[in-house]
Amino acid sequence: MRTAFVLVVGLLFVAAISGVAAEPDEHTAPLDRGYEKVGETTVDGTTYDVYRYDNLLPHASGYEFFDGDRRVGDADEARRVSQAYAWKVAVTEEMDENDIEKLRDVGRTADRAGTVVSAPFTVLDTTLSYIDELDERQVPFADRSFWDVATSTSPEVRGIESALRTSRNELERWDERVGEVGEDVTRVADESERIRGSDGSDYDDLPRLFEDASDGLKEAEEVSGVVADDLGEASERTGSIADDLAEVRLVGDELSSPFSRLSSALGNATTTVEEFGDSAAEAREVVERTNDRAATEESGTSTGWNRRQNAALRVYGTAAAVAVVVLLTGGYAYRRRD
Repeated sequence: MRTAFVLVVGLLFVAAISGVAAEPDEHTAPLDRGYEKVGETTVDGTTYDVYRYDNLLPHASGYEFFDGDRRVGDADEARRVSQAYAWKVAVTEEMDENDIEKLRDVGRTADRAGTVVSAPFTVLDTTLSYIDELDERQVPFADRSFWDVATSTSPEVRGIESALRTSRNELERWDERVGEVGEDVTRVADESERIRGSDGSDYDDLPRLFEDASDGLKEAEEVSGVVADDLGEASERTGSIADDLAEVRLVGDELSSPFSRLSSALGNATTTVEEFGDSAAEAREVVERTNDRAATEESGTSTGWNRRQNAALRVYGTAAAVAVVVLLTGGYAYRRRD
């Protein structure tokens, strides 16, 4: 029984003096084994130091935030600091300058999507007008229209008008969908640079911004894949038509040249759309990876701060529980001996 009593007193004594061992600050808890500054972050112009405390009891370990000599004790302020610190860690460790520039490239391409498709638009419209003209023009010294000659020479010409109008619609769809993502992706790049530069950000808006950018990039990636496939097929088809029509005697060059130009324009557009789709996929991976890391860091830091607010009570509660077990065990052993 006497041994059990000594153990209990010793345990409570260690808990009581452990706060002194964690000097120099006054915010340690019993059984703390040490602490370290793990970073800093800025919220509304105020810079906070973030400290991590290691306690002998894991459920008493966690984080504390300091504004100079002031310890953050307000839950809402701590939430904002935790959120800011989490985003700084995520943006710093999950992004580099190349990633940010990649986002900017995607944003710039999206913003000028209309310019990107203007050339194939023009050639498509010219070719569609040319097809209408072929049906009205007669081949000299022949009772046939140029359209009749074209269709008899290259069966692929039949139905090409409908296919070209579909291609035009696909380009319009790409322009519309891709153009919508440009602003969000550019804002992600801007905010990421601000955080990396310690200028801070409106952290409450960041999760929604990154999610919107991710969703937009995913849609742009999918649309780009479908449109690139359709444009690639149209480019091959118009190229084949141009080759067939070039063989027509006397009027071959006149018949084939519009289709040849269109094939080239559609081929260039296909390459641009494919490259954008690949860039959108890479950018989305960066955005999602950073957003996921920020969520994980915020959860861990916030939980750790909450644990530290009653760390001493947690330690004393554990010590008391152990003391009860020791006393009961010692008493039982003492009675058995008697």
